Amino acid sequence: TMYENYVKALSYAPTKDGKYKVTLTVGCAKFKVDSIGKSSKVKPHDYIDIGIFSQEYQKDKKQEKEKELLLLKIKMDEPEKTVEFIVNEKPFKAGIDPYNKLIDRKPDNNTCEFGKIPQHASVEEGEGDLSIILKD
Repeated sequence: TMYENYVKALSYAPTKDGKYKVTLTVGCAKFKVDSIGKSSKVKPHDYIDIGIFSQEYQKDKKQEKEKELLLLKIKMDEPEKTVEFIVNEKPFKAGIDPYNKLIDRKPDNNTCEFGKIPQHASVEEGEGDLSIILKD
């Protein structure tokens, strides 16, 4: 089994009580791969992690570090799903399967920073078939 998880859109807005409302649209395509690497698309029915992260400066290391604000599983039973969450700190990035636990065709598009345009996802059959080379 192989996936193409991706972020389609994301935004946040401050709330009156000092928190942040995050709106996240994510997608999931699921593929079964046969013994010669040919993939065929199947409908997803999986619980997949959604993560929202802030960024904080570590003085001792003089660098930025991501901080997990929210991590939970949602049921991906549709090709795309929009979810909303309230977080306590200003979010920096968000996405689906942010720790790359699933085998993904293009794991770089699983998360996106707020204010940036998400990468394009390839969700068609045959795009990304596995190539297996056998050597003597």
